[in-house]
Amino acid sequence: MLLILTTVNPNPVIDAGADFAVCDGDAVTLSGTGAGLGGTYTWDGGVTDGVAFTPAATTTYTVTGTDANGCEGTDDITVTVNPLPTVTAAAAPDEICEDATLVLTGGGADTYVWDGGATDGVAFTPPVGVTTYTVTGTDANGCVNTATVDVTVNPLPTVTATAVPDEICEDATLVLTGGGADTYVWDGGATDGVAFTPPLGVTTYTVTGTDINGCVNTATVDVTVNPLPVIDAGPDVEICTGDNVILAGTGAGLGGTYAWDGGVTDGVTFAPAATATYTVTGTDANGCVNADDVTVSVVDLPAIDAGADFAICIGDEATLTGSGAGLGGTYTWDGGVTDGVAFTPAATATYTVTGTTASGCVNTDDITVTVNPLPAVDAGPDFAICDGDDATLTGTGAGMGGTYAWDGGVTDGVAFTPAATATYTVTGTDANGCVNTDDITLTVNPLPSVDAGPDNIICLGETVVLSGSGAGYGGVYVWDGGVVDGVAFSPDATATYTVIGTDDNGCVNTDEVTVSVVDLPPVEAGPDQEICIGESVVLSGSGAGVDGSYSWDGGVVDGVSFTPGSTAIYTVTGTTAGGCTNTDDVMVTVHPLPEIGFTADQLQGCAPFEINFASLTDGIAFEWAFGDGSTATGETPSHVYSTAGLYDVTLTLTSPAGCENTVTYDNYIDIVPQPIAAFRYSPDDITVNDTEVDFTNESMYADSYIWDFGDGTGSEAEHPSHLYPAVGNKEYRIRLRAISDYGCEDMVEQYITIKDALLYFIPNTFTPDGNSFNDEFKPVFYSGIDIYNYHLMVFNRWGEMVFESYDATYGWDGTYGDMGLVEDGVYVWRIEFKETMSETS
Repeated sequence: MLLILTTVNPNPVIDAGADFAVCDGDAVTLSGTGAGLGGTYTWDGGVTDGVAFTPAATTTYTVTGTDANGCEGTDDITVTVNPLPTVTAAAAPDEICEDATLVLTGGGADTYVWDGGATDGVAFTPPVGVTTYTVTGTDANGCVNTATVDVTVNPLPTVTATAVPDEICEDATLVLTGGGADTYVWDGGATDGVAFTPPLGVTTYTVTGTDINGCVNTATVDVTVNPLPVIDAGPDVEICTGDNVILAGTGAGLGGTYAWDGGVTDGVTFAPAATATYTVTGTDANGCVNADDVTVSVVDLPAIDAGADFAICIGDEATLTGSGAGLGGTYTWDGGVTDGVAFTPAATATYTVTGTTASGCVNTDDITVTVNPLPAVDAGPDFAICDGDDATLTGTGAGMGGTYAWDGGVTDGVAFTPAATATYTVTGTDANGCVNTDDITLTVNPLPSVDAGPDNIICLGETVVLSGSGAGYGGVYVWDGGVVDGVAFSPDATATYTVIGTDDNGCVNTDEVTVSVVDLPPVEAGPDQEICIGESVVLSGSGAGVDGSYSWDGGVVDGVSFTPGSTAIYTVTGTTAGGCTNTDDVMVTVHPLPEIGFTADQLQGCAPFEINFASLTDGIAFEWAFGDGSTATGETPSHVYSTAGLYDVTLTLTSPAGCENTVTYDNYIDIVPQPIAAFRYSPDDITVNDTEVDFTNESMYADSYIWDFGDGTGSEAEHPSHLYPAVGNKEYRIRLRAISDYGCEDMVEQYITIKDALLYFIPNTFTPDGNSFNDEFKPVFYSGIDIYNYHLMVFNRWGEMVFESYDATYGWDGTYGDMGLVEDGVYVWRIEFKETMSETS
């Protein structure tokens, strides 16, 4: 038997690798595994194992592996070929002027990288010329592509500015011209290439030139406009025929020149033949020209007139006035005379006037002034008359044909009646019209003011003396009715007496006086009276008639109440209006007041309080007033005081004679109120920061105090202070007992709470110098505080906010914007914030 053995080998497990992706154009290498040592690999699609190739599109490749036994196995792999992104490059704009900016933007990919230092989407300033910028775009698959864009940067034009000319005189024109561009715009209202009149002074004009690419540049030019000289030919001149004159121009300044018409040379004397106007043309150092005129008037010599001869009286003034020199002419006189000014000639004389016209032309003339003497006028000697007499005044000395005029309404040689002493002046005028004066004083003596004296009223049997007055020293008085001046007499009845008084000038006047004779009055003192001591009584007299008066002895005044000290008789003297008197008596009996006094069983107590009173003396009536509005009668009353206070007690007692006496004991009863306990404390808000409390005692009617502070301590001070333990949110009950000296008391209580405190610190300086100490300005909040709604603001001295923060941990480092550190100084801050338990700012 033949036995054949057969071996069956397994197929190899071939691995083509994991699928993957590449970008279009990338090379890939495929390598199979699993055929073992000596195995071979064959790929479809023209692929060679382990050799790079570039797939054209996404493809699945199959590898066949054959091991050393000739056994085969296969596997697949898919190579995905992703297309490259279609990248675009854009410039906005793609043509600009020098120094302008543009933005490069890539498209079609996910990320972009530009060459030339550009950043996608970020503006930058490219160089002048045409530049090609390349962008590399990468899509989400990591595939990359590029694109380019050309950017044109045109240079700015080199603009020039020209003024033709660049220096001119006032009111002249010039032309401004720009160069180096295509169009030009000038400031200051100028138009390129068009003549205009610029203002005085140096003006800088700026031209803005724009080239064909729209690029703009500027240039400036200075234009100087010199003012025209203010030429002055001088004031108009007036001269006399044949006189010389010099004309000189001014106003052209240093280096200026002057040219005159009419053959005149500047500053050189010449003699005009007739009146003419000359023009000078002045040119200054800048070549600017102006002109002015002057008129030279040539006039004839004046026809001077001194006026006609005349005569005056000595002492009179004369005024000499020349004429003929024309407007602005002057006149000079000899002999010390001033033209047109009055003077007093001493004697007859001839005066010469020299007249000079405004142009200086001169001529003369004469005048004779005759001076006549004054007449020797005489008003006569002074004399005197009595008031009411006539007087005649007559003047002399004015010579033949002379006249006399008196002041005061007097007519020469005519009698008149002067009213009072006066001085009268007579004015005498002689035949030449010369006047002189003289005075006379006419004394008018007044009639004596004779006075017979006042009318008299006398009682029958009395004497009277009549004496005249008013006739002056040495005067004489004569009375009618047999009365002798200054000698007493006793008239029997009423009569009127006349006196005649003559003064030492012989002037006479009269006066009268009436002497009335009346009977004595029936004076009455009134009935006798009885009073109590201390009471008042009024004594009044009667019987002296209307307007009569009464005088009492003992210091009594008629009709005026008085208080007699004891029983007495009083006498009244009654006097009539005419001065006649009589007397009468009256008795006033004065009874003594009763003795008085009282007692009380108690003087002090707390309201309500009853007190018993008793009178110490007897009487027929008792009236009590207890000082609180209550009253009582009787000798021993009782009274209850219901309110506190000091009370006066008054007792009024009536004696059997009907006299009353009153006694008052001031502040006799002292009734005190019940105490009222009250207090307040400060501060109102007490925190653990400061637990000392000040108590203010506002109790009333108390004399001592007992405090209980609620923490096991107390005090007897009136206004104590107490330091509580620094424990937050702790409540204490405070009691105050107010006690009076009478043992009465009241008690009040209040509650206080020691609160937790919000603790923070805000510095007033900081030093931002980078040394890590005090480098920031911000508040320091202590532990346990929950801050929210925080807002810090810092302002400089002008109110500008230089820092702001809404974070309590972020403070000011002393900088402001791009300015860096601000200057050292004083800054204003405001902080607002809240914490969980309260609101604070």
